[in-house]
Amino acid sequence: MSRRRTFRKTVPDAAQQDPADEILRAKRKAMLLLTDMDRTEAELRRKLSGSFSAPAVEEAVRYVRSFGYIDDERYAAHYAETASARKSRTQIRFDLQKKGLSRELIDRALEGLETADEKPLIRSLIGKKLRTGRTDDPRLLEKAAAACARKGFSASDIRAVISEYKEDMTEDLP
Repeated sequence: MSRRRTFRKTVPDAAQQDPADEILRAKRKAMLLLTDMDRTEAELRRKLSGSFSAPAVEEAVRYVRSFGYIDDERYAAHYAETASARKSRTQIRFDLQKKGLSRELIDRALEGLETADEKPLIRSLIGKKLRTGRTDDPRLLEKAAAACARKGFSASDIRAVISEYKEDMTEDLP
């Protein structure tokens, strides 16, 4: 039985690398990361910091920002606009915070949104939850309401939609 040898590609330490070469590689990696999808500055820094030194990461971020490839304000506004069709404002806020955006940026992005009624989103989510079981089972309604609450919808809106479902169930009874 022969043993197969595997060789690891050795990457020199940051101390052994030429700083100019490392910066060039960091810039290329930043551009590559931004070709797939938009990212926030914090996300880009996080991705790059695993492979490059702090000065190389800083230079790469400065480089892509100079071309307008990262713009946190634009990102927040676009994300809020597209996500508002399927997520609550609370969930959008949480997602943007997770992506490393400041509270001020998030507030401005959400400010630009119309204050839409979230009840249609709640109806849709409850409808999906109730498709799998009987609609007259109160436990299923409770579970659906809990799922809506976890998604960040307001309790008053959830109660209103649940009461509509209960009214519909009593009307359907003979």
